[in-house]
Amino acid sequence: MKGLYLNGKILDALYIYGKIVAKGFWFDEVMYETLINGLCKSGETRVALQRLWKMEGQFVKANFVMYNIVVDGLCKGGLLNDALDLYFNMLGRGISPDIKEAGLLLNEIFVKDISLDVYTFNIIIDALCKEEMLLQVHDLCDVMILRGQQPNIITYTILINGYCLNNKVDEARKLFDMVIERGVVLDVWSYNILIKGYCKINRVDEAMNFRKDMFLKNIVPNIVTYNSLVDSLCKAGRISSAWEIVNEMHYCGQPFLDVNTYNILLDFVCKNQHLDEAIALFKSLIYERSFVPNIWSYNILISGYYKNKRFDEAMKLFLYMCSKNLDPNIETYNILLHALYDRQQLGKAIILLNQIVDDDICPNLYTYKILIYGL
Repeated sequence: MKGLYLNGKILDALYIYGKIVAKGFWFDEVMYETLINGLCKSGETRVALQRLWKMEGQFVKANFVMYNIVVDGLCKGGLLNDALDLYFNMLGRGISPDIKEAGLLLNEIFVKDISLDVYTFNIIIDALCKEEMLLQVHDLCDVMILRGQQPNIITYTILINGYCLNNKVDEARKLFDMVIERGVVLDVWSYNILIKGYCKINRVDEAMNFRKDMFLKNIVPNIVTYNSLVDSLCKAGRISSAWEIVNEMHYCGQPFLDVNTYNILLDFVCKNQHLDEAIALFKSLIYERSFVPNIWSYNILISGYYKNKRFDEAMKLFLYMCSKNLDPNIETYNILLHALYDRQQLGKAIILLNQIVDDDICPNLYTYKILIYGL
């Protein structure tokens, strides 16, 4: 088929494609890429787009390469509305566009008087931020305003998040303050983005101060706020401050305490070689705070037992967890497999491997490393 395209025999290539499909055979990814690329290079971009849509529901799914080929062809052919539709379809499916294709799309928007609403601008700005194309974001925001579309709270939140994703937290804060000065009321999610941004670059004191600012403006922190702070404080070794945050959540009657908050604390205590303290914490949380452990909670403690060479207790906790109808995951099995190989208990390790297979749990890279080095 590639040879037919190279020789300009598009109809012949499509005829062969139709015959192959009619006989019940499926194209693989490479053949579809060849088909779509050939159509676009021959100026048959709309036909390529139709083939792309027809792939939905078939055995082979449209991939990153196919989408980008068609977006490129549509932009070069001046079919911007179709290119935008396809671009948004990509984003909706979690497929990141190529920077080159995003650039082509932007160029068409800048050059031509394309009418886009604020919702459409926001989608494109968000995609560009995630691709670290901040200069293009600034240009697009200028075009947006020139064309009479004023940024809304979602636009500003996307921009603040874009700066934080690129570790430009000071720029994010400047934009945040500017928006507040203009009278725009930002919500808890905008505050959370900056708090997470500060935590990400280990500026936890500024994150804590930002939380105080929330209270002054009657914005109630949510579980994302608290978990970001607790996690960052633990990583900084400030366990007492982390506990103050947790107690604030608990005693203020916050309805959104969740298991992940306590897991962060358990993980920190275990990693700092205070296993007995972690066990005491685990028990007190269950009896005093109605804490319902999840698989992560048990994995933290099972791993802690193993690292402290208390393997019998690790197995007891594993069996207790199973008795609570909580299914182990591959991380649980990896901890136990590692321990069994360390103790040269190969027979038990094989039994455990069979159990992994019986439970339809897919091994990961770490599982194979354990097996290779263990054998």
